[in-house]
Amino acid sequence: MTLRASRVILVTEIHPVNAPIYWLLSFVVTVKTLYIHPSCARFMRRRVEQIDTDDYFASREDSWAFRARTFRAWEAIAARLPREPWQRTFRGLCIDFSTKAKQELGRAFDDVCLLQEIRRRHASAACAVVVHSSRSAWLATHAAPSPCFDGDGMTRRLSQFHVACDRLWEGWLNGVVWGRLFAWLIGGLAARLRLTRRTLASYRYLYWCDNVNELHVSSEKRSFTWLMDGVRIRPDDLLVIVPNPSDPGVPSLRRELIGTPYRVGTFSELYQHLSSRHLWRAMADVLGAIGRGMIQPVPGAAHGMVSRYLASVVKFAPLLDHVQPACFLETDSSLGVEEPAVVYLDKLGIATVMYNISAMLVFYTHPGGCEQHDFLYAHLLASRLVCWNPQAKRLFERHPQDERLTMTVLGPTMAGDERVLTQERHVLRRTYLHREDAPRETFTYVAVFDLPPSPKPLARPRQTCPYTSPYTEEYTVRFLEDMVRVLHEVREIVLVYKPKRGHLMPQRFGKRFERYHRLVEQLKGHDRAVVVDEDLNPWVPIVTADVCISLPGSTPVCAGWHLGVPGFFHDPTGQLGPEQHPSIRAYITHNYEGLKALIRRLHGKEDEAPLNHRLREESVCDFIGVPPGLNGNAAFRNFLGVLGGMVPQAEAMAVGMEGRWAAAPEGVGAMRL
Repeated sequence: MTLRASRVILVTEIHPVNAPIYWLLSFVVTVKTLYIHPSCARFMRRRVEQIDTDDYFASREDSWAFRARTFRAWEAIAARLPREPWQRTFRGLCIDFSTKAKQELGRAFDDVCLLQEIRRRHASAACAVVVHSSRSAWLATHAAPSPCFDGDGMTRRLSQFHVACDRLWEGWLNGVVWGRLFAWLIGGLAARLRLTRRTLASYRYLYWCDNVNELHVSSEKRSFTWLMDGVRIRPDDLLVIVPNPSDPGVPSLRRELIGTPYRVGTFSELYQHLSSRHLWRAMADVLGAIGRGMIQPVPGAAHGMVSRYLASVVKFAPLLDHVQPACFLETDSSLGVEEPAVVYLDKLGIATVMYNISAMLVFYTHPGGCEQHDFLYAHLLASRLVCWNPQAKRLFERHPQDERLTMTVLGPTMAGDERVLTQERHVLRRTYLHREDAPRETFTYVAVFDLPPSPKPLARPRQTCPYTSPYTEEYTVRFLEDMVRVLHEVREIVLVYKPKRGHLMPQRFGKRFERYHRLVEQLKGHDRAVVVDEDLNPWVPIVTADVCISLPGSTPVCAGWHLGVPGFFHDPTGQLGPEQHPSIRAYITHNYEGLKALIRRLHGKEDEAPLNHRLREESVCDFIGVPPGLNGNAAFRNFLGVLGGMVPQAEAMAVGMEGRWAAAPEGVGAMRL
């Protein structure tokens, strides 16, 4: 193979094993990649250009039309993939990891198709070549024919080298995973020698706390404690697993747990409270995996993936043996990155549940009717999915799923204490907004919710799709600029700003960080504005508001509609077309003048009756859940009570219907619907 200075090499990922060769090549050719592993040396990262899809797709519609074509091609390929490479026997059970493999192989297919498209769109397309990864090469062997694997974009020798490096990297990562698991088991066995070490009890529910926003105990913040009502689900029914012990919120959580009845821990901590018998059995599983050759320094693509899947199963096995749970819970934060052990839990007869922590609105669609598709929504491992509304349910149904998956619509479920909805508004405002409640006829409280812009390539995590996003820095800043402007010009409102986690992280905003920071400081210094904590109980800003406003796709407006609180979406640059979502067209503003006019009308209560009328319509219920006003948190706990054998089915249905906010303050709840 002859390399010339005019050539461009397109590669999926650069990691520490292949980084040296691409660093050397970068002196004679241009090297571009979708992902750069953060452990690569900085001087090597500087020589490689990370791909920004905004440079190759003319618009979001163009990008999403391409994604839809790619996804349809993947559906055909996924149906042909063999199941045998992904099946293993563990403790006498045949476990099929093929669905988990499709989660990861789907992204590999997406990546190689994207690189091929970039090659075709590149300014020097004739000189651009695509280097295949280990997984895309496996797909090319087992899922051909497919156009994405054909053509002159494949550079055979360099691809072969890249595949070998990927296999070395996979072997290293698997060795780290198995070694860490072995160390945890040794630590657990050593801890059992201490007579003061208390043995873990049995729990009906295991909660996979993968959403860092919920690492709190206080009911005034986002917290996993909303899952327990003290009657149907008590603290001694739920064991919380923290997957990432290095998360910055873990130390403060440990301090909050002192003196509470909640049981939370990482695997290494929980192992110290398990029976020695179960730990020795898991140790035998690790040694057996080594004896069967499951840990190899240079594994093939399928073997390396299955080795990591089996390590996840062994990691969960002693905990499952000891705790004997009936149900395993995870949030949609795990989409596309679910623990492979979920397959094993399902095989044991343990109910596996994923629930949505947002309404998952799909606002930005192609004007020609092209539906948005995302590999993250496909091939779920959980056997049950709980959605906010029918629209979210249909989103998952448009993606290939395992036949075991059942979907249920229960209304809004948010990680906060929903009992605040039964308190008087003036009390809540005085408690959480730190101001006396002004007379209702004088001020209108406007709760504003934004979304942080999608990170640019260098800050993007590996599992995030690298396509262009509607939530750009400029879009987010323009939204907040409109809110600050309307605060100054409409003197009858109090603005309550609820930012998203990480809203002031410089890597989120890049060049516009200072501009955004100044806007937030203006709100903090204004006498008619309140900037609440980003970890605040999410029900609070909704229930204290007379009007909710958010960026299109942010879900607090839907939760407000569900409770009877008026609200609308503000599209600051007018990028939503009038043909998109006609059922709620009246509740989307596309410029500042429209925003200001609608706020003035809502302040005068002119739109109150039409809004409540539309909230009864089936088309709007599609966004807010059915039936409106139902206590979604209580309904979900009843749902879990049935799975855990704590609540009979008939009783759960009756309690769920009684969960309407009959005692809610004026302006909140089913009384206005």
